[in-house]
Amino acid sequence: MKTPFSSCLVLLALTLLIGCNSGSGPADSNGGASNGSDNTSDSTAGGGTDDSQGWEGYPDVPFVPIMEEVDGITIPRLKRTANSVDASGPIATDVGNKAARDTDRPTPGGQIIIRMNAEPKTLNPITETSSYQTYITQYTHEAMAEMDPETLEYKPSIAEKWVKEDSVKLSANYPGKERRVSLDGAPPVAELEATLAKDGKMSLATSDKDGKPVGNVWVHLSAIGEGMEEAPQSGYHHWTDDGGQLTIQGIVPGKYKIISGAEVFGGTKEEEGGVLVVTPLTPGNPTTEPVTLAAGEWVNNQRETYFTYFMRKDVTWSDGQPMTSRDIEFAYAILNNDFVDGESLRIYYQDLIECTAITEHVVRMRYRQQYFKAWEFTYGLAAYTPAYHQFESYFKADGKTLTLAKLTAAEEKAQNKVSAHGQIFAKFFNTDDRYNLKPMGTGPY
Repeated sequence: MKTPFSSCLVLLALTLLIGCNSGSGPADSNGGASNGSDNTSDSTAGGGTDDSQGWEGYPDVPFVPIMEEVDGITIPRLKRTANSVDASGPIATDVGNKAARDTDRPTPGGQIIIRMNAEPKTLNPITETSSYQTYITQYTHEAMAEMDPETLEYKPSIAEKWVKEDSVKLSANYPGKERRVSLDGAPPVAELEATLAKDGKMSLATSDKDGKPVGNVWVHLSAIGEGMEEAPQSGYHHWTDDGGQLTIQGIVPGKYKIISGAEVFGGTKEEEGGVLVVTPLTPGNPTTEPVTLAAGEWVNNQRETYFTYFMRKDVTWSDGQPMTSRDIEFAYAILNNDFVDGESLRIYYQDLIECTAITEHVVRMRYRQQYFKAWEFTYGLAAYTPAYHQFESYFKADGKTLTLAKLTAAEEKAQNKVSAHGQIFAKFFNTDDRYNLKPMGTGPY
């Protein structure tokens, strides 16, 4: 599946491929050898060069001499001369375009016509993930960041900047933030061991040291039994709900060590003796001052799992309305709506466990655990984002109010609201052509 931001990865792969065949490595593009220095000798028909020169430095790489003839016919060769190419600096625009003028500048308006072999069923980027839809929406939707095709560095797009922070889990006995965990109603303890049977489940609960329930608490399960090679080495990271309850099922059966702990996040710096300094870097962080944690006061550090994006205030939808953090929350709600036909995309975001608007133009996303593609998925979420106010107007015309709150079907009916997490919204999102055929975007078209 190609996306507006994954297309940059394709460019990177092609760049690396070209680089590997540019003659700068142990073998040049015709199968001969290169010692990395300028080679000014001739490579002409009948003469050739000693292409084995320098090959002794790579004894494990097969040497294939350059072909000089095919079926008795000599292969003509151009003379190779020493030259150098300066690839530094920005690429000049309109090279070879005789119609270009120095005074040309991009202007709004106009149209682009692209012919394809087939057309997508819809232009909904969440429910329709075909390559044709992707080719089209890369012109109409943008991500938080984008890759510079010249430098291959990421630069701001919808977001003017972003900050990555780490998630640090405190020990169960950290002063003032003690946490306890219990299994199936048993007395809460700092840690416990339990065995999960095949197709079985565990009922866990978190509380403070006095046994008072505490919700949204980190719970970690690490395999300690034999024959559990399929369990992840990093263990399972879960959080209890608002009431401090958690049901574990569908994981590798066997024996586990279970612990819980409070959480702080920010930039981290490890010092001697296992000391960890956590410094808050973004607004809305409950930790307002740097915290120094001694060895034993913290048990886990998941690096770069918090991503805070500071969105540009001048980004607008195609109808002129501003794009805000509420739109990003809206996309997150839709992706996590099991009734929305977005399974092929939802799987990529299954470990994005939180998306919260801090201000109108600041949004924070949190990953379950560190993952090398976590940042790519978070900055790319904006490329799938629908305009909240567009759907708000659709339901308002029917006398209903769209909300991001999680409501039951009975609550929706009683409050005359439609939840973005519910079945009524999903059916509308999956089938209504007002959005599916004419979605609004933030891109150049």
